[in-house]
Formats: sequence, structure tokens, C-alpha cells
Amino acid sequence: MKELIANITKEFSILAAQKNKKVIIQDFSKSAFILTDKAMLSKILENIFDNALRFSSEKIVFSIKEKEEYLYFSIQDDGVGFTSEELESATSFFFSSSTNGGNFGIGLSICKILCEKFGGDIFLDNISDHGAIITIKIKK
Repeated sequence: MKELIANITKEFSILAAQKNKKVIIQDFSKSAFILTDKAMLSKILENIFDNALRFSSEKIVFSIKEKEEYLYFSIQDDGVGFTSEELESATSFFFSSSTNGGNFGIGLSICKILCEKFGGDIFLDNISDHGAIITIKIKK
């Protein structure tokens, strides 16, 4: 588990540095091992992190938490946040809005399907002052 997190955070730090953004890592995980598809989990997190990079102003917070039989990975940016329409529909296939940068709207929908395959889900929300947060929940 710690090796997986170290690899992901190293990659995120390199990508953020290329865009002059700061990454803050908050690892509250306790498990030494998890049974998961490392490549699939990495793809989910990379997709969400890429979105955060596009919309953040200065920093991204990546946090990992555990509760009962679930792991929670959250990626928070300090951008403008989601519109109410995006909060409701951004995980739907081919969703497009004026703020999503011209994307075709399949990234978050694929992430949702993959999270469900892990026995979990994906949650989109806004931060009270500003910014967006996407959390994935997967079974350990």
C-alpha cells in the first residue's frame, strides 16, 4: 500500500511541478496491503488528478483515508469548483459543459464504472470557500 501511494504521489508531484502547481499529500491510511488492481486504481486517480491540474489555481490536495472496509482517495483543487449541473451529471457519458475545457465527458464516467467494479463509488463536491473535490471509495 505504501509503495503504491509513494509511486502515485511521486508521479503527481512531477506533473504538478510541470504546471507550476503545488501538491499536498495527506496519507492517513493504515493498511500495509490491499487486494486491488493497481493499474486500474492508478488510471482512476490519474484521470481525476489530470482534471484537478487543469482547473486548479495553485495547489491540489491528495488525501487517503480508511474507514471500515473502504479506502477513500480524495483529490481537491483550488479552482472555481463544479456547477450544480456538473455535480449532478459530470459522471454521465458524454456530459459536456462550458467549463469542462472542451472534453468529451467520458473520463469521469469511466472512473465511476471502474470504482463500482472495485465495490465502491465516486463522489463530486465543492469546497465551501472555492474549489472542487472528487473522492473515490473502493473496497480494501
